[in-house]
Amino acid sequence: MRNCNAACLLPLLAGTACVTAGQIHVPADFQAIQAAIDAATAGDEIIVAPGTYSGPINLSKGVVLRSENGPDETVLQWSGGGSVVVIESNDGATLAGFTVTGGNAQNGGGLFVAGDAVVADCIVRGNTATNGGGAFLVGSPTLSGVSFEDNNAGAGGAVCLGPDADAVIDNCAFSNNSADTGGGVYVGPGVGAGTFAVVGAGSFETNSADRGGGLFVACGGVEVDQSVFEANSAVSDGGAVELLDALPSTIRETRFENNNADERGGAVRVSGISDLLISNGTVTRNTAGRAGGGIDSDPGATLSVGGSTLFGNQPADIEGQWNDLGGNSFEQGPLCDADLAAPFGILDMNDIMAFIALFSAEDPAADFALPEGAFDLLDVVTFLNQYTGGCGQ
Repeated sequence: MRNCNAACLLPLLAGTACVTAGQIHVPADFQAIQAAIDAATAGDEIIVAPGTYSGPINLSKGVVLRSENGPDETVLQWSGGGSVVVIESNDGATLAGFTVTGGNAQNGGGLFVAGDAVVADCIVRGNTATNGGGAFLVGSPTLSGVSFEDNNAGAGGAVCLGPDADAVIDNCAFSNNSADTGGGVYVGPGVGAGTFAVVGAGSFETNSADRGGGLFVACGGVEVDQSVFEANSAVSDGGAVELLDALPSTIRETRFENNNADERGGAVRVSGISDLLISNGTVTRNTAGRAGGGIDSDPGATLSVGGSTLFGNQPADIEGQWNDLGGNSFEQGPLCDADLAAPFGILDMNDIMAFIALFSAEDPAADFALPEGAFDLLDVVTFLNQYTGGCGQ
């Protein structure tokens, strides 16, 4: 028999489950998640055991709602119309460790998140909406470690930022989402200060849209850092990213590879009067049907590129008006130590012949293994392992 403290005694006599102060368990204390939320007070933690739970769920107070064993074992689903989870809180409400699926709404099929709420370590999969198939964001929410998969919408297949939202999207993954605009993320116009998103350590793969396969920014702004855009596609412009009349925006230390646009900007399209800085990036092997396999910029846009590597894009690495800030390279460097000879990026007989010549001359470039300066069989074996392994690609 459970021991209850005095604080639990009155609710117990009234027929309500005994709840440990500050912590509520589902289904041990309450069978339904919503009942646990309704009973909680600000600062409480609601811990949900593995299982599948039906929505909709409304979290409108400053509590932490988290799963016990993570999203693979704890599912929130809803097929009755509307968002699976609605979070409207300026008191630090947190949702963590769930799979969210099955929603269909005007705004936010999976999640409608308003205020300063946090969504962490969740999987948002298979939701649809007019705006934000996976999530619709208002206010200044944070998404951290969330994976968005197979969501669909008119704007923002995975995520759509509402007017004047100021969101942080950190360490999130976007794959196989689709939309008319912004297959992964849509940042739209604001009515006041403007809509803005900070995207850090993001992964955008195989998302698709008519415009902006991975990310579409219209009259808002974005800061993208240390992210990857790979194999995204657009029917029109911006295979990975399109900015249309965007506020001053930055993309730093980000890799674009194998993205495609049927029209312009296989990786990035800078449209209208957008203002974009790209620094220390890598733009490789992207394609476009008309112009700017890597990057394409309108005459009225302000595009500045510095410290970046661009090569192998078709029909060109960069087209249109842009400012060269210096430090840019339009040639591919070696894939790894075994890529010893031109053409770089391809391991072929030229690399083998270069290794033989360097090894025979005891050149440091052929000294692949310890001990340094020995030039022995271990160097040969290490070179061959890199070569046959394709530099680990």
